[in-house]
Amino acid sequence: MALGLILAKLVEENKLEPTEEQIKAVVANFAESYEDPQEVIDWYYADASRLQGPTSLAVESNVVNFVLGKAKVTEKPYRSTKSWVLKPKAV
Repeated sequence: MALGLILAKLVEENKLEPTEEQIKAVVANFAESYEDPQEVIDWYYADASRLQGPTSLAVESNVVNFVLGKAKVTEKPYRSTKSWVLKPKAV
């Protein structure tokens, strides 16, 4: 529950709500694998509650992009000392 509150605050403060275009893109992505994509799109838009899933995915995408944009990545070499790690056999 705390994570949900934190994410809601992050979305609100940084204006990460999805645009209508982003939601349409998610719905179109869902629909493209069906025989009649327009029928699927129409089904989603026939009832506003059906857009909750695509809207949530669009918000999630915005949050991930926002966080990745703020992240500082530092590459460090990693060497495992675990015996279970697969090692190539010498030929």
